[in-house]
Amino acid sequence: FGSPTLFRTLNDAGLVDEYWLILYPVTFGRGIPLFVPGESKKQLALVQTKQLTNGEIAMNYKVK
Repeated sequence: FGSPTLFRTLNDAGLVDEYWLILYPVTFGRGIPLFVPGESKKQLALVQTKQLTNGEIAMNYKVK
C-alpha cells in the first residue's frame, strides 16, 4: 500500500523485509514497474498466497 516512490526509497535503504503483492485480474498496456530493470535484485521466497473473493491473488514474499 503506498506509492512506488515511497517503496523505492524504503527498499533502497534496506528497510523492506517482506512484500505483499496483489495480482489484479486486469490488463494494462503500461504501468510503473515495481522493480527497475538493471538494478540489483534481491532474492525473494514465496511464503504464502491467498485468493481473495473479488478474484485478486495476494502473494507474500520474504526477502532472503
